[in-house]
Order: sequence, then structure tokens, then C-alpha cells
Amino acid sequence: MRTLMSPPLLLLTLLCGCDAAGSLEGNPTPAPPTEPEEVRLEASDGVGLAGTWQAAPGVERGMGALLLHQVSDPSAPQHDRHDFDALRLDLLEAGVSVLAFDFRSHGASDDATVPAINLAGDREQLPLDVRAGIDFLQRQGHSVDPDAISVVGLGLGAALALVAVHESYDDFAPDWGARSAVAISARADRAADLNSDGTPVPNMALHNCLLIAGADHASDAADAQLLYDEVRDTARLELIDGSDAHGADLLATQPRVGDLVVDWFTDTWTPEDS
Repeated sequence: MRTLMSPPLLLLTLLCGCDAAGSLEGNPTPAPPTEPEEVRLEASDGVGLAGTWQAAPGVERGMGALLLHQVSDPSAPQHDRHDFDALRLDLLEAGVSVLAFDFRSHGASDDATVPAINLAGDREQLPLDVRAGIDFLQRQGHSVDPDAISVVGLGLGAALALVAVHESYDDFAPDWGARSAVAISARADRAADLNSDGTPVPNMALHNCLLIAGADHASDAADAQLLYDEVRDTARLELIDGSDAHGADLLATQPRVGDLVVDWFTDTWTPEDS
């Protein structure tokens, strides 16, 4: 025979069974979702960059990711921060705060001071955008540990991610500060071209890198192996079987790529490794 509980007693029982976060014991209430914020960055040469920033819900001084999209080819579909729309949400769910922005001459950002075709080899253009993005993340002290910032890139963005960890590993300049890179379809020669001191790949001091490429894209796979051999500490190489896709196409068509990136943050590289 069931005993009916009076409403006041029922309320008291429920309250006593809740933890400090207001959830029933053993079933913690998820942190409320955060909202994406449209932000405006300014590179050191005054070029304005449009970005989307979102803090991971319920996380204080956690990991931060700077997402660098593929640079557009005039003969191909245009690229911008939306290359990362799906991955951005996956990272947030995994507890990683995220900044994605449009490179100069892309999306809603200002135009570069040189023709877009020259961006791939100009050390005074896109690298300044990357520095502005890292600076922004380092200022988000409530959400992001300044020593737990990674840079994730596609195509030329991947080469720039490697430049960021090479530079900060060598001289730990405060305006870089990246401690990990994820490079999807990075070209080794572009990494050398865009590095401020022009260090050739065999001498680059790469640090904490995940390198991903399509196994059937011969040049991307070869470059990924070459770059992997230059990483001085935590390194992982993943060649995606059965795919010759490059950069944004590889991320969009191969779900395993996004899973690998999330795993890099949650399983392989953590703030304690920095």
C-alpha cells in the first residue's frame, strides 16, 4: 500500500536530494548553453577581422581553439570561418571555447593590403591575423587558460597553425602563445614560406602537433609525414584511407576527421601538457 506524501514534505524531500547545482543526486544539471558572439578583431597593421567567439558552457579557464579556415582559390568555392561550423559545435560540446574568424580578404573581414593571390607567401599579412586571434583568446581569462590555446587549420590555415607553434616554441613570444596545432592538409613549403624567419621545414621546431591528410592525396600525405617527423614532442599522424580530399573538403566529407580533432583536445593534449 502506497503512502501519499503531503506537498510540503514532498518539496522538502526533493530539495534534500539535490546537489549544490540544483540537480537530483547522481544527475548533475548540464551547464546552460552559451551564445555565439560576433566579434571584431584588429590585426597589428589595422586590418579588421570578423569573427565568431563562443565560450564553452560551464568551463572556467579551460582549453581554447583558434580555427583558421582554408584560403580561397579564385577558381574554387570561397572559404571563410563557416568551414568550421560543425566542428565548432563539437568542440564546444567537448568543453573547448572557440574563436573562428575570417582571414583578411575573406568573408566579412577587411581586404588585405596586397592582392589576395599574394597572401599565401606574404609574412606580413595572414600571420598578423593569426596573432590577433591568439591575442583575443588570451584575453578571455574567465573561459580560457592562456597556456591552453591550440590552433586548428585547414590548407593554408594549417600551415599557419604550424607557424604559430613553431614561433611560440622557439621564443615564447607573448603575442603567439599557442601550445598545440592541428594541421589538416598542411603544405610543408607554405609553412616555411610563412614563418617569419623563413626556417626550412627540416629545421622547424614544431611542438604538440596533430597532422591529418587524405591518404590518397599524394602530396598532402607526403607533407604530413614530413612535418610529423619534425615534431619534437607530442605528435600524431593520421592519414585518412580512401580519401584524396584536401582541407575543408576533407573535414566536410570524412566525419572521422572531426572526431580526431575533438579527441586531440579531450584525450591526447590537455593543458597540463603545455
